[in-house]
Amino acid sequence: MRDHSSGKDIYCKVDEFLKTEGLEWKNCCGICTDDGARAITGKNICFKSFFQGAHYDHITFTHCLIHREALAAKKLAPELNDVLQDAVAAKKLAPELNDVLQDAVKIINFIKSHALNSRLFSNLCKDTDSNYTTLLLHAEVRWLSRGQSLRRLWLLKDEIEIFLTERKCELAAFFQNDLWLSKLCYLSDIFAKLNDLNLSLQGKNCDIFTSNDKIESFIKKINIWKNHLKALETQFRTYFILNIDFKKVAWIQKPFWIGLSEIDHLPLKAQEEFAELSSDSNLKLQFPKKPLTEFWIGTRTEFPTIADMALNVLLPFNTTYLCEVTFSALTHIKTQYRSSLKNVEEVLRPAVSNIPPRFNLLCNKKQAHPSH
Repeated sequence: MRDHSSGKDIYCKVDEFLKTEGLEWKNCCGICTDDGARAITGKNICFKSFFQGAHYDHITFTHCLIHREALAAKKLAPELNDVLQDAVAAKKLAPELNDVLQDAVKIINFIKSHALNSRLFSNLCKDTDSNYTTLLLHAEVRWLSRGQSLRRLWLLKDEIEIFLTERKCELAAFFQNDLWLSKLCYLSDIFAKLNDLNLSLQGKNCDIFTSNDKIESFIKKINIWKNHLKALETQFRTYFILNIDFKKVAWIQKPFWIGLSEIDHLPLKAQEEFAELSSDSNLKLQFPKKPLTEFWIGTRTEFPTIADMALNVLLPFNTTYLCEVTFSALTHIKTQYRSSLKNVEEVLRPAVSNIPPRFNLLCNKKQAHPSH
């Protein structure tokens, strides 16, 4: 269509083509279109209504199932839509995904829309021995492009971050945001599943029954995933029941942002020390720079009561991490190249200890050449 594309214009164009080619409407059994616009599938003055009004009621009108699946996939949560838009272009996504989607589009366009950027990024990927050297542009509602674009963006996220940082582009900040990256990863995975569905709907011998079966099976898979996630949540709720009221110990994690009314369950001495500690501007500056345990150990001299209460919560082991580290170190020490290994404890202790050896002191205590 070179000018107007109303339903009547489209019908006249198709009718003219059939007459030119010597074809007849009565021999047509079905029409399939990949466009769901009003001019095609509207109610009154669309292409469909014109050929049905011409007494061609025997013709079955079908909106492409693959196109419909692509449109359904666009209805994402807005927060994921934003990730996808940052990497590719998308329109009608759920609000919570919209920002992520928009960011993804911006990133891809920043690199792909400039020949110089595209070449420099390709050279960077080659220098880092990446499996891919280019990003993929996204074409709206074109079967597999969205999933492939997001997948490539995710696989090259490290290289993209380096490139954007070198170019001093503000988009590099997205790759330092764990929440944004998790949404991008989710979009990449879910669109990989949608791509598999798209591919299964294609083929010469794919009739309406086969396509319907594929769509129904995918809907059942969605219900399976949903039930699995609910069961997983239940399992986590069952196993991770801790004997700690975190509301009552929140002052340990946020001592400078907790009000005195939230620690009224503590002994009077502890409340007084906490009031003094939370008002200390120097400690407030040190707090973000130190691990939580180290911070409270450092305050033990000046605020012994409140510090001991905090350490009683922090010091108990919450995992068997140290045991696992010790086993790994022992496996590394006991190799086949050691003919014998005596005093395992003496070798294992420095391997897992966090205390750095004081080499100067050790050397000073050793007499290299004793006198005779």
